[in-house]
Amino acid sequence: MYKKKKILCLIPARIGSKGLKFKNIKKINNKELFMYPLIAAKNSNIIDDIFVSSDSNLILKKSKKNGANFSIKRPKKLCGDRISSYQIINYAIEYLNKLNKSYDYLICLEPTSPLTDTKDIDLAI
Repeated sequence: MYKKKKILCLIPARIGSKGLKFKNIKKINNKELFMYPLIAAKNSNIIDDIFVSSDSNLILKKSKKNGANFSIKRPKKLCGDRISSYQIINYAIEYLNKLNKSYDYLICLEPTSPLTDTKDIDLAI
């Protein structure tokens, strides 16, 4: 929580990719790409909850094991190359509304930006 505001971190990490097959589970320094934003968010003292959205059971299982509060299988209709981050954010908000969970702010961390660290996140907020 930051200044009495609840903050959600969303990590969209689907398995498919046209350019680089299975890019979000490719390893850099022995760590899958999707783990970088997850660890950075988990180490933040500002982020309240972490929501990982994926079509991969492997990503979802590892996310839950490594600190994601919500590790949710994304519907097939939201897994294509033309799906925008906005659509994934909207899906997450609708999902959480059904659970009576609400947040003041949402930060979206893409697995394809592995150099974003906890300090970057906290300073941005």
